[in-house]
Amino acid sequence: MRQVGMVLRGYRQAAGLSQDGLRDVLVDDSRYTGPRDRSTLSNYERGQTMPGEGFLREFLAILGPVLEEKGVKIDAMDLDHLLYIAGYSSQVETDVSDLRSNVKVVRDGQERLREGVEGLSERVSSSLSIEERLKDAAVKMIPPALYVATVGYLIDALGLVRSWVIMAYVVVGFGIVVGTPLLRRLGTGRQDRVGDLFFVSAFLLMSSPLLQGAFTRMDHYGFHTLSELTGRAVPFMLAMVVNLVLSLVATAIFNVLRNWLAGENRSLRPIVRALAATVPPVIFLYTNVLLFCNPGMWLYFSTTFATMGAGFVALLAFRDPYLRLDVHDTWMVKATFALILTVAVFWAWGTFASYVQPSGVASGDHNLLVFSDGNSAGFETVTPDYAERLGYPVSEYVSRTQFGMIWMSVATGLYLVVVLGSAVLSAIRSRLREV
Repeated sequence: MRQVGMVLRGYRQAAGLSQDGLRDVLVDDSRYTGPRDRSTLSNYERGQTMPGEGFLREFLAILGPVLEEKGVKIDAMDLDHLLYIAGYSSQVETDVSDLRSNVKVVRDGQERLREGVEGLSERVSSSLSIEERLKDAAVKMIPPALYVATVGYLIDALGLVRSWVIMAYVVVGFGIVVGTPLLRRLGTGRQDRVGDLFFVSAFLLMSSPLLQGAFTRMDHYGFHTLSELTGRAVPFMLAMVVNLVLSLVATAIFNVLRNWLAGENRSLRPIVRALAATVPPVIFLYTNVLLFCNPGMWLYFSTTFATMGAGFVALLAFRDPYLRLDVHDTWMVKATFALILTVAVFWAWGTFASYVQPSGVASGDHNLLVFSDGNSAGFETVTPDYAERLGYPVSEYVSRTQFGMIWMSVATGLYLVVVLGSAVLSAIRSRLREV
């Protein structure tokens, strides 16, 4: 079983496919009748389960054209060899030493093919043209932008500016942003899952303060100061559109750096490539926070983006095909789980601390560019006139801030821990299963 698994893995890697990619290629072929879950295919490769004769025949028949494109030609002798070591054939034209030699050729070719394979999961984005990238950005931008503009104006026109209405408005916007790339995956086009995850992460984290703003009626960019001219719902609409644009730009930076580093800097270590691709777009996002948000948001986003950046560095590093792991590296799963648990505890503590002692107004007119007050008291106080324009008395400000902070922190923490943490953990476990 170990020999069969070694051959199957060699062919898959020579074809430039991840285990998920192999499953997709097999399932998409009408001739395939074997297992459709990746775990079974992984068990075949690790030698834990013996694949059936039908699977082996279908495997080589379907993978043959893909391998031929990569310079590895499969013929009837290869099938005979595979069936022989699997115990389904007792007559072969050559002996096992020839088989081992053939496997060595495949595995040697695998190392050379790594440099030019566009089917590897980390190189998918490299194969997308500029036109495809622009189309992808339009697909991500247009549906949520239409929703934000249409529903935002309706809420304001109908006079439905209530905390829970704004909260629902923001949450549904989140759902549309997340759902757009998920629905696209149902199609047959090429996709960049890591790039999509970065875009969704950037938008959700940049927009999470709007969950607090739904109760304080202060968006973190300060658009609410224009509400007397534009209406109460329009500032939230503008904030989400700005976040869409910033997220798309940051994702474009992320993809360009990933593609360049994968294509021109193969000598760099995986962790260096991951850092070089992740840090610049995160800095870009945080620079906008420094310029347009108040000091309270500076601290909040520093921890948020630090966690996000660490997650994507780990995700890229462990999905890098040049990363070398062995059977002694299984401790990484436990260490990663412990780190994710630590982040969860940290966010829970931070949420509680923010609730007990809220500080800093969620107002964008107290930022690095414009200071509406001549002293620092403006950062932590809300004047009666200012509160009147917001639509509630000063006495309600702290309670509204505390309640909104809970929603903002819990939503952010759950996303970082459950979604991003699970993606990192899954990437580590997938690489270790291939060892």
